[in-house]
Amino acid sequence: MPQTDETEISHEEVVRDIMDDTMKKLTVLVGKQRDGYVFRLKPSSRRRIMPQADSPGTVSSVFIAFDTAHNFVQIHGPIMEHVITLLTGRSFEDLNQAGGFTVVDRVTSETLDDSVAQHVKFGSS
Repeated sequence: MPQTDETEISHEEVVRDIMDDTMKKLTVLVGKQRDGYVFRLKPSSRRRIMPQADSPGTVSSVFIAFDTAHNFVQIHGPIMEHVITLLTGRSFEDLNQAGGFTVVDRVTSETLDDSVAQHVKFGSS
């Protein structure tokens, strides 16, 4: 039996690690309406983080008007920390430690952010 270097990682281990990381992340879907953004957790993410339906302290979606988002970002900085807390009932820091989250455009499926919520710049229409 050939000896292998202990530091050598198999392809299967790499794929498994990537899948584990992907599975830990929550997905926030964002869509645009005529006058603002609508944020909601992807159903599978919502089920995973809140096994009991209608957990206290959470909402199923968050609507933020374009002008409100723009003004908020100008004064207070990024809004995702607040949005993710409203959607999950958990702190931004707790979620990032647990694997983070991805923000995805509901229509195009484009990833707008991947766990670096401080850099999500919603607010410009």
